[in-house]
Amino acid sequence: LSTALPEVDAIVGFENYGEIPGEIARILAKNPNLAGEDALGTVSVGLPTVPFRDERDRVRLGPTHYAYLRVAEGCDHNCTFCAIPGFRGKFRSKGFEAILEE
Repeated sequence: LSTALPEVDAIVGFENYGEIPGEIARILAKNPNLAGEDALGTVSVGLPTVPFRDERDRVRLGPTHYAYLRVAEGCDHNCTFCAIPGFRGKFRSKGFEAILEE
């Protein structure tokens, strides 16, 4: 991917989105000018199936007497109009114990 897009300094997948600030700092530390042939290309896309994030401490925007729980994520269908399998990974269900704990 970095060969096909040499103008891109970093490619970070959904699983590694929390690492974006550190990745930017690392790139700038290596090359503060980031110009032309000196540009650095990095690919960090993670696993093909992204693990569930811990959502117990998320900010709830609705009323406090109920909450939505994510019980599954991803998709196994490869529809031409949809990008979900590409950035959410294959369909998987959250474990029963994790749902009860949340």
